[in-house]
Amino acid sequence: MRRNGLVVAAGVALIVLTIASYKVYDAQATRINVIALVSDTMERLKAALAAQAAGTPMVDVQAHATAAEAHVAALRNMNTSSVTRLADAADDALVASREIMRRQANIDRSRNGLVSSLDLLARHLKSNRSSNDWTREAVRMKGAVDKDLRDYRIAVESYATLLESFPASQARLAPYVAPTLLIDPKLMKDARQQALDAFEGADQNIKRVANIGGSRGSGARAP
Repeated sequence: MRRNGLVVAAGVALIVLTIASYKVYDAQATRINVIALVSDTMERLKAALAAQAAGTPMVDVQAHATAAEAHVAALRNMNTSSVTRLADAADDALVASREIMRRQANIDRSRNGLVSSLDLLARHLKSNRSSNDWTREAVRMKGAVDKDLRDYRIAVESYATLLESFPASQARLAPYVAPTLLIDPKLMKDARQQALDAFEGADQNIKRVANIGGSRGSGARAP
């Protein structure tokens, strides 16, 4: 009976050890998978911010935002009960990164739209004003410019706000990842400032075009 008892005890101990080992393995595997999602997204965000800070176009920023969205979905489909704090911090960082890149894509779209509509308005203001519908077309085109400028401003302002709050997301993530994975605050500051400066330049350019049109109109004979 004593021998049987020892066998049973050894069997129970083996089962407990196996379960404990599996939990450790599962937690480690989950941790690796979560950090892989974060790492890929952060690298994409770094590239997007570097392009913004340098003032160079990044044609695939929407693709980066789409990849970040897929990473958010993948994380939320995982069983992360063994790494809850890491998962929560990762979710915050992934969502914030996705939204920053979405806003950057919005900035690119709205800026391109503004460039196009402003070019049409500028050319129209320099055209022959003898046409009966010249004024009506000028008003319509100026309305399109105003809309594109408004969309551009909204995208830039929301982008700037998200970048201001992103360090808090990184602070939550920092205890769980290598420092090299985190984004340099200076890069975020430079990208934010460049976006604000570019918008200010666009706004001033619109005012110059409008002033040119007004000057031409003041000296022109009424149609």
